[in-house]
Amino acid sequence: MEKTVLVAGAGPTLAESFDLIKRQQQAGQPLIAVGSALKPLFNADIIPDVVVVVDPGREEVLKLFSGFDLDPFTETPLVYFPSVHRDILELWTGPLLTAYAEHPLYHDLSEKCPKQKLFSAGSVLHPAVDLAVCMGADEIVLLGADFGFPNGYSHVAGAATSKRIDEKAHRHWVHDGTGGKIPTTPNMRDFLRDLEAYIENKTQVRFLNASRKGAFIKGTAFMEGAL
Repeated sequence: MEKTVLVAGAGPTLAESFDLIKRQQQAGQPLIAVGSALKPLFNADIIPDVVVVVDPGREEVLKLFSGFDLDPFTETPLVYFPSVHRDILELWTGPLLTAYAEHPLYHDLSEKCPKQKLFSAGSVLHPAVDLAVCMGADEIVLLGADFGFPNGYSHVAGAATSKRIDEKAHRHWVHDGTGGKIPTTPNMRDFLRDLEAYIENKTQVRFLNASRKGAFIKGTAFMEGAL
């Protein structure tokens, strides 16, 4: 039986997929979410099956987990890299699962204490997608994986990091799923490139994009009815 896993980034278009996520979860499809998407999902009455954090910045990550009740996440594992600040781990109410990036930083540690290694090239979405592959996904649905600023915002509404973007102030852009252009940053363009290279090598997995408003991701198809 084919296994579909949902992976939620924190791009602005994630909000348009809340109803879709609820339907898919009810159908038994697990949801992996990046930390910055957690609060908006919670506010939409969605509890991810797994949350992924990799950012070592204490204050930055604490903001993602503040302003709402974490008690409903007692059965939700937090997958994290060892660089994540311990205050974040102490705050989390659910199981804690360590993973390593494929990076020299973790070479000695992985020999002493082996853990699952996850693809990471700067974006937390990378290990979230790789985790879905490691879970045996035959199909991965990308939600809020925008790699740019559609709708004039940086992140999905309700995220601690969400802010309005002055599109005229950004000289860099990527094509969206309609062939138009959306503003972006050099970093996000690099993250997109690296995800596309990853997808190219995962020929056993079908990748779907839930939105046409975010960046076009080479190697993905659009879900039926994608806006």
